Amino acid sequence: MYDTRPPYLPATPVLDALPRSSGRRLVVGDVHGCLRTLSALLDRLALTRSDQVFLLGDYVNKGPHSAQVIELLEELMGDGYALFPLRGNHEQMWLQAAQAGPQACLDLAERQQAEDLLDAADSLTPRYRAFMEACPFFARLEDALLVHGGFDFSSADPFHPVAEMLTIRDYPVDEGATGGRRIYHGHQPTTLTEIQAALANGAPHVSLDNGCVYYGEREDLGRLLAYDLDSHTLIAQSFVEHLQIRPFTPAPSASSNGTPAASLILDHLVQVARLGETLEHRFELERRRADATYQDSLVNLLHYIALRRHDLRPIQDQLGALGMSRLGRCEAHVRASLGAVAGHVARLAGQTSPIPTTAPPVSISRGRTLLEDHAEALLGPAAQGRRVRIMVTLPTEAATQPALVHDLIARGADAVRINAAHDTPKHWEQMVAHVRAADQVLGKRTYICMDLAGPKLRTGPLAPGPEVLRLRRQRDAEGRTTGPYPLQLAAPHAEVAPEHGPHVPVPAAALRGFRPGDTLHFRDTRGKKRRWTITGVEPGRVLATGLKTTYLRSGTPLKHRREGSTKRTLRVGALPPKEQPLRLRPGDTLVLHRRDEPGGPAQRDDQGEVVQPAHVSCTLPAVYTDVRPGEPILFDDGRLEGTIEHTSQAELVVKITYAKGGVAPLRGHKGINLPESRLRLRGLTTADRSALAFAVQHVDVVNLSFVNDVEDVHDLYDALAALEAPASLGVILKIETRRGVQNLPTLLLAAMRRAPLGVMIARGDLAVECGWQHLAQVQEELLRVCEAAHVPIVWATQVLETAAKTGRPSRAEVTDAAMAQRAEAVMLNKGPYIGETVSMLDEILVAMRQFRQKKAPMLPALQLPAGLVD
Repeated sequence: MYDTRPPYLPATPVLDALPRSSGRRLVVGDVHGCLRTLSALLDRLALTRSDQVFLLGDYVNKGPHSAQVIELLEELMGDGYALFPLRGNHEQMWLQAAQAGPQACLDLAERQQAEDLLDAADSLTPRYRAFMEACPFFARLEDALLVHGGFDFSSADPFHPVAEMLTIRDYPVDEGATGGRRIYHGHQPTTLTEIQAALANGAPHVSLDNGCVYYGEREDLGRLLAYDLDSHTLIAQSFVEHLQIRPFTPAPSASSNGTPAASLILDHLVQVARLGETLEHRFELERRRADATYQDSLVNLLHYIALRRHDLRPIQDQLGALGMSRLGRCEAHVRASLGAVAGHVARLAGQTSPIPTTAPPVSISRGRTLLEDHAEALLGPAAQGRRVRIMVTLPTEAATQPALVHDLIARGADAVRINAAHDTPKHWEQMVAHVRAADQVLGKRTYICMDLAGPKLRTGPLAPGPEVLRLRRQRDAEGRTTGPYPLQLAAPHAEVAPEHGPHVPVPAAALRGFRPGDTLHFRDTRGKKRRWTITGVEPGRVLATGLKTTYLRSGTPLKHRREGSTKRTLRVGALPPKEQPLRLRPGDTLVLHRRDEPGGPAQRDDQGEVVQPAHVSCTLPAVYTDVRPGEPILFDDGRLEGTIEHTSQAELVVKITYAKGGVAPLRGHKGINLPESRLRLRGLTTADRSALAFAVQHVDVVNLSFVNDVEDVHDLYDALAALEAPASLGVILKIETRRGVQNLPTLLLAAMRRAPLGVMIARGDLAVECGWQHLAQVQEELLRVCEAAHVPIVWATQVLETAAKTGRPSRAEVTDAAMAQRAEAVMLNKGPYIGETVSMLDEILVAMRQFRQKKAPMLPALQLPAGLVD
């Protein structure tokens, strides 16, 4: 099929007369084995099968995953994606080596770090050879020429497919020969600034090779680029690879003197140390860019990445058998621990350790203090008796009830959180003022954090239901009623205290003339007779109680009686409409649409057949353009699950597959998760930028929600610079998606440019995104990676949630709260018993401090029975 004589021409040397795509036309630069970076770029592009993607060659060599890059491209083409890989000079090298024989292939593989392309006979694997042979030399589009290197316009036929197309650089362009087409090529690593200038200035040929594989070696290199030929948009994906070492060869079981096993273990530890040093060199640019307080921490993180590239459990077992440290608690001081263990192993093997033990990036003693120093800079010191700080989410009532804020801080809250997704700037300002006032009275310094909502997918509003208020008595754990329910009569827009019960609006003039002991008589929406007893009269409100469940509607007449006689009649004012949730069960259909209209339940005909399925809006466009049929979708923290059956530019059709309890309600403004979809959601929303402008003036820490890749971090930092945010303003990255978990090391490398810095484990969304069965594992890895970076962790979502809502925790919640000892802060959400819950958490954390320091168990004296050891 192919001509095997030099220059090994494909059956079709030029890709020509290609039909114009109905989607985007994208051109991608040199990949060079950077599989993870290519995958990250494809995630951001969110390809559809109507897109055309032209790759400019050099898929192999230099980077860590040459073979897997080819396999990924083949897989995508096999799935129906329109990918057109052109040939690069590095593919040509391999074809020439394959023609020369196994020794040439072996030599090339060793020079280019591409041993994964070889087969068992040290030849180019036939699968990869077929891929390379099929790659044409260039593509001719109606408005562009695409090639790896370029064209020799001094030749009589510059488009003759010769090898010079793969290697030529810095050539003049004959625009008559190109027909006015611009040439896009790779092969020549070019800074991003130069590439952007060439695109903007109409240069006749533009390099799209930003030297992805050279990340950290030169300023302004290290990205994989994609260029949209139609929208003229340049997409830059930062390098996200990590260098590899070969998997460790398991050592035999330790012998009686341990010498054979010790020699092999020492060799493995040396490999790890050398990989750490290589990563230090590769990421030297990032280290220099990091804030001074995090430069050594960044290096320690790189050594931890080196340590965890492969499964260490076989070596840990052998270290344990030799009575040595298993490196299981070395996160905060990796290089120092590695050197210490290697020294002991070397002595056992009768050798000298090649890993120096002097001057590691972070010593063991300093590793223990760096994290606490960073935590104190971010959220202040913890209260006396515990090392973990308590953060509390402020409810709306905190804006109007300074006593509530004072109580939370007095009970032990070290930090408070304002959620910018709720309330208004006026509310936020009042909350801040109440925190500062409480601090002044209590002599404390409470840190204020503000959540930026981020591009959270949520359901839109639902059609309003009837204006009905239900009032009923509470029941205890055994189902017995606990006494009359409270309520308060007040003017329609009066500020009321929630502790006095629901607000029943009445005209302000109607509040006069009440006395304790008076009664109000009426019939509720069901026609049942009801009576309320007045218990108190205060400025602006009248307090009352009732005994029987009541459904109250707007306009209900209330007869005011005293000593059996009716004194007057007043009417209930306008009640807020009661939201009617969609009630969905497995098998139901739900339509998610972008129309600006309230959602509603399914409509049925006289026979009960559905004529219009339930529907609700979601206004983020990425939902409609990026998801695919067959992908899962979850609502309201996983209470409802479904599968996407059909997609269009206007709506998604979802088949419900799971509903908690068999039938689950779906309300407006509830979260939507698409864990397997490649959504193009990134950066700060308009609402985020508005909240950020408030935050830089009033709070201590900004929490960035739904962080997925380093571009999200860069967007935040650029916005902070534009707002001239104070250097002391802390940043917390909220990790709540699969991509956020996968990209955590690179997120930290980018985020360390500012300090103070923290990470929040948002366990609610993580459980939905990753699956509840994986949450414990994900949580464990996040804790370890952040400890290696000396970045403080906030342990969040559903901590003592039942206690905050009911006043009594579950047994599992107490254990969970005790595990928060592994973090630097733990966050409580709001609830009617939040004050008591703060006290409860404080007590748990103080008690647990003697048993655990981070993940290291501590051993206080065991309380033995009297006389056992005396």
